Amino acid sequence: MSRHVASTVCFQCRKALIEIDHYGERLIGCVECNRWGRPGDKQLVMELMEEDIEALRYWRAAKKQ
Repeated sequence: MSRHVASTVCFQCRKALIEIDHYGERLIGCVECNRWGRPGDKQLVMELMEEDIEALRYWRAAKKQ
């Protein structure tokens, strides 16, 4: 599978990619693998800070309940 952001699943873990607003910047990526990119990027090359990933995981768990 390509690492292209246009995909809807992570090339590493095959979980769904999500879109977030990261301090005013739109990013697409995987919470599990912590790989992120901007819409139109060819690869997911950024990593978020651990505090941001923890917040996203908490939000996702709360959303499931």
